[in-house]
Amino acid sequence: MKLGIAQVNPIVGNIQANFQKIEEYVKRGESYGVDLVVFPELCITGYPPEDLILREYFVDENLVALNKAAKLSNRIAIIVGFIEREKEKKYNSLAFISNGKIEKI
Repeated sequence: MKLGIAQVNPIVGNIQANFQKIEEYVKRGESYGVDLVVFPELCITGYPPEDLILREYFVDENLVALNKAAKLSNRIAIIVGFIEREKEKKYNSLAFISNGKIEKI
């Protein structure tokens, strides 16, 4: 297995820019023949998101970006950090994504 470590510097609160970095590094990993690319903790939201996680729209946007990342995984697997929501609780989580879907959280 060929592994890629994406040493990116996500911007706290800028989910769109962080997703663009994820997209760029997934494409870069594909060009190098990588099987799995691993991103940092809370790469989608930037770290530390602090009280941004109290804003539901922010968590929603983070989940939309996670689902968009799943669409990038047709030729390469991805591990990426995000904010998971379960009822009233929120978690610092990571997702294993492959074959166009979120396989495991």
